[in-house]
Amino acid sequence: MTTATGRPSRRTKPAGGVYQSVDAIPAGTRDADLNIDGKPVRVTNLEKVFWPAEHITKRDLLGYYDQLAPVILPHIRDRAMVMKRYPNGALDEFFFQKRAPSPRPITSPSATSSTHQRTS
Repeated sequence: MTTATGRPSRRTKPAGGVYQSVDAIPAGTRDADLNIDGKPVRVTNLEKVFWPAEHITKRDLLGYYDQLAPVILPHIRDRAMVMKRYPNGALDEFFFQKRAPSPRPITSPSATSSTHQRTS
């Protein structure tokens, strides 16, 4: 399907089923594959509401991260990351994901960290 300008419609799934950006994923799509550095990355529950008062969804947050990436990634490259998960939205309970998902992308290195108890 093409638009009046002859360009492919953003509503049609791209060849190979992988979208080039979050903005290219049609509204109402629940799950999709994104092209990240030439590799497909599955994103799920795109319509999940994280901030109900503002009706900000997971799709909105991913779009924001996508726009911010060129500015922020050079500053956080090669730094350790901890995943803080909010399964029921940003205003509900959270937990820290301590282990990398399995399987994890080969391009995502992992490291072991130990905790030390502070003594007074």
